[in-house]
Amino acid sequence: MARSTAFLPALAAPIGIARAAIAGAALLGLALLGPSLAGGPAALAAGMDGSGLQPGLIATYDYTYGGVRHLDEVPWDDITTSGWNPEPIPFLHHTFRNQDVFASGVEEKVVMFITGFIHLAQPGDYAFVAKSNDGVRVFIDGKQILEDPDVHRDRFSEPGTMTVGAPGWYPLDIQYFQRKGTAALSLYWQPPGTDNLVPVPADAYRHKPRG
Repeated sequence: MARSTAFLPALAAPIGIARAAIAGAALLGLALLGPSLAGGPAALAAGMDGSGLQPGLIATYDYTYGGVRHLDEVPWDDITTSGWNPEPIPFLHHTFRNQDVFASGVEEKVVMFITGFIHLAQPGDYAFVAKSNDGVRVFIDGKQILEDPDVHRDRFSEPGTMTVGAPGWYPLDIQYFQRKGTAALSLYWQPPGTDNLVPVPADAYRHKPRG
């Protein structure tokens, strides 16, 4: 599906930010258009305090299903129970050309399940957008926030929004696959009270150590 590069000015009312543009987003070539998923912002009540968490995210890699063309072709229950790579992913703002996709050891045909926690430091409305090549689906606290699930070149997803009731560390899960050629995976956000869409910083990601 084609993605528009037109822009709308200024954020609208807080609950309507999924249809608003981000001021200065022309730097990204992205329009925040269309409603949030599931008809309205996801609502989160309370997060963890971060005790015992370590920097970065962790992932499991699978090569059996690397030729898929859509995330729904992957048996995610099997992927999420396989072994975890011990090398953390410090942040998500990457493009890979002729190089391994993260710590997968391969340049293409790989499926990843990435997991950890994201720090939502203040209550209010958040907007999220992913840039990917190929498919991506993002969940926060078990709620699907956004997706762009099929084969495509580098592009931005439609936006997802959520409302946070209390600050804290919230579970973050990401389904991703790369079929062939260039790979890309970045996650952007616009926290409450800010005007620009920016990459989620490294210090907002943590994971729980696994034995």
